[in-house]
Amino acid sequence: MYSGGTTTSFAGTIIANTSITINNGVTLSGRALALTGAVTLDSSSITVCSLTPTPGAPTLSKAFNPATINAGGVSTLTITLSNPNTSLATLSVPLIDTLPPGVVIASTPNANSTCGGMTASAGGNTVTLTGSIPAGSGSTAGTCQATVNVTSASAGTYINTLVAGALQTNHGSNTVGAIATLTVVPPITPTTATTVPTLSEWGMIIFMVFGGFMSIYYLRRQRR
Repeated sequence: MYSGGTTTSFAGTIIANTSITINNGVTLSGRALALTGAVTLDSSSITVCSLTPTPGAPTLSKAFNPATINAGGVSTLTITLSNPNTSLATLSVPLIDTLPPGVVIASTPNANSTCGGMTASAGGNTVTLTGSIPAGSGSTAGTCQATVNVTSASAGTYINTLVAGALQTNHGSNTVGAIATLTVVPPITPTTATTVPTLSEWGMIIFMVFGGFMSIYYLRRQRR
């Protein structure tokens, strides 16, 4: 049992096994919880404290589209940044994505970013992002994306990774990394067409002469 003194102030949570009595003029900022009895108030004031959960740190993801290309073909790398906070998440340092060995930015990068600044040079192997991630709203995170064309001349499986902590903002860093896999297959070899042999001009003449002799020989045999 708990009994609050008259005209006192208390902040926190009161938990009693049986009952709680809050006397005249008591101000409680918190909660009063009686497990088996009643909570009795006498001209008292209770304010329930609500704790707003702290949004998490920004996150990132990435993908290749298409995920499988022929050697020398082009795939688009997309990096997505998400911000669950209700204010901008500003990158405190540039986010640098280093492509795996064997993969480079295509000769026509078509680089684009809705996050802010972006550097991606044709033939290079790094993508650098600066700027900020839009604020979220309610349960919907704010997002921005960066896209760039990449290519590889050699067949193989290439794994592109951004580690935990790579994305650093004023709202914290990503706690989970991001991985995307690009598969490059050998180019298709054209089928060699079957060549039909042709007779040369002299070959045609010899063939015709030989055919003439055979015709004469045949006619003579018929007359006998």
